[in-house]
Amino acid sequence: MGQAFVNRDRLRVLHARGLSDREIADTLGVAVNTVWRHRRAMKLDANTPSNRLSPEDVDLIRKRAGEGFTAASVAGELGVTKPAVASAARREGITFGAGRREEIRCRAEAIAAKTRSGCTQSEIAEALGIPVTTVRKWQVRLRKRGALPALDAAPVAAVPDVPRVAAVPSKPVAKAGPDPLDRLRDRFGAEVVQALAGIGRKGSYRRLSEVAAAHSLPVKSVEGIWHRVRAA
Repeated sequence: MGQAFVNRDRLRVLHARGLSDREIADTLGVAVNTVWRHRRAMKLDANTPSNRLSPEDVDLIRKRAGEGFTAASVAGELGVTKPAVASAARREGITFGAGRREEIRCRAEAIAAKTRSGCTQSEIAEALGIPVTTVRKWQVRLRKRGALPALDAAPVAAVPDVPRVAAVPSKPVAKAGPDPLDRLRDRFGAEVVQALAGIGRKGSYRRLSEVAAAHSLPVKSVEGIWHRVRAA
């Protein structure tokens, strides 16, 4: 089956008008996949609702953004999706939240000024029409930023001078630590440790073999215990 013919010049004109792939396909009488394939080959981006926003819609987006509205609220007003509004805002260089940031900055400056003038938190909250807890949080933030002086520490009662008495140095008391041989006796048995304690280097292998045979232990194991006993 041959591929449907598509006039690319006509497709480009329809795309420039903001039509979606499906709308272009219906106009040209071809499948949507055919339009998609040709559009991709022509390096044209897919038209989204943001591409079809009118200049009046863009002006409204710019106005609402300056008033501090969010992209979601503007999208609800225009009857489009939030991504469509956000895409149009990026394309036009519109920034949401600028009005809100200015409002927050003015509020912080007002709280700082009234705090410096000696107003209480309740008086500041009443003057600005905000909760007392909000004033308290902002004061903490402003003090951390250095915009407000730190709270004065509570005065500490003076302690009268007490004559110093020369300290008599005490003799250090040596603490008796656990006997390393006790740990070896607990682990390998007192008889084995006692038998190995009297073995020196001369003729050690013969005597270690005798201890191993007497206690039914491998010679290598007895040799390892013997080294630990000598180290202790």
